Amino acid sequence: MIYYGLAAIFPLLCWAFHDWWIKQNKLSEQKEKKFKTGMVVLAILPMFLLFVLRYKYIGADTIGYVRFFEKEIRSYSFIEIFKADELRFEIGFRLYVKIISLFTENYTVFFLVNAIIIFGILMRFAFKYTQNPFVFFFLFIALGTYQFMETGLRQALAITI
Repeated sequence: MIYYGLAAIFPLLCWAFHDWWIKQNKLSEQKEKKFKTGMVVLAILPMFLLFVLRYKYIGADTIGYVRFFEKEIRSYSFIEIFKADELRFEIGFRLYVKIISLFTENYTVFFLVNAIIIFGILMRFAFKYTQNPFVFFFLFIALGTYQFMETGLRQALAITI
């Protein structure tokens, strides 16, 4: 639980450091933007690691995704993925997991791929639609939205495909 608290507070600490550094050093607009991007990446690193390095029994629905990745999806061919109604996930997510399972059997790598996609999209959103990405990521973890990322990815893939 302490790690969750530290992961939530870390973006605020990075924001404070970012503002202090900008005030101390006169940077060009391009260098300031690059520095801000680097600080946001650093700010979300604890959340990213928490997502990737978690054990399969941590979280309400994590074990379901791990079982699907490790066992169920391997027993089906690509054609059977589109026909199998007994699979409880959307076809787009089935296909996505099947492709990842061709490269690895390690669920941590599966979580890594998911995290790269999720946090990449969240960073894009934060820079495009918010004034302060540090506060965005603080609220993202503090308000509990962080707990439903896997479900959000699954449903977003289903809508997209």
